Amino acid sequence: MAAEVKLEVWGKFCSPRPNDIKVKDRVECPEITFPEQCPDIFPRQNCDCQAWAMTMLTGQEVAFTGFNGAPDGIDNMTTLHTNICNNCTLSGSTLRYTFKDLRTPRDPDYSFTFKATTFDLPEVCNIDESGDSSMTVTGQGWLKFKDNSLLNRRVSFELVIDTGLGNAGEYTLTLTDIAGNTIEAEGADVPEDELKIEGCVTFED
Repeated sequence: MAAEVKLEVWGKFCSPRPNDIKVKDRVECPEITFPEQCPDIFPRQNCDCQAWAMTMLTGQEVAFTGFNGAPDGIDNMTTLHTNICNNCTLSGSTLRYTFKDLRTPRDPDYSFTFKATTFDLPEVCNIDESGDSSMTVTGQGWLKFKDNSLLNRRVSFELVIDTGLGNAGEYTLTLTDIAGNTIEAEGADVPEDELKIEGCVTFED
């Protein structure tokens, strides 16, 4: 059964009631503590400069400190293949250095290969329009000897690159193990087309 009905609603203007909530005389609000924020995702910090080298040299100064009393002035052939901050991004960096002991006989053979596994942002990036530029980069990697009597080990490294020295550049690679043994390898008179440093446009720019 259905029927039509009419509703009549009575209304009137009203106003808020008085504030009759009882509170303590002194109320101290707690200090606002913001939750820990997520790290910045973009922009990531990028490099101030980039460098690459692909060079092979002979008769370079390579000094061993420790390492079973390695002799000074070992006749050698060295190669450096590196790309630091490729496209101004540290994650694409590579570094590989080889040292070949050319003595006859060799006992032991001090030939080794170093390969970097981690890189820190370059500590020094000096870029000059004249081409006289320098870079210093550090990190860690693995040092592996050819001779089994010499133990392979994890080392920290520092690579210093200088260009614009006439028509040539130079580099110094220092490897240091946890015991303080070091290898300091110099590369002098590197042709300018085998060793380059260039500036990067940073996010601050």
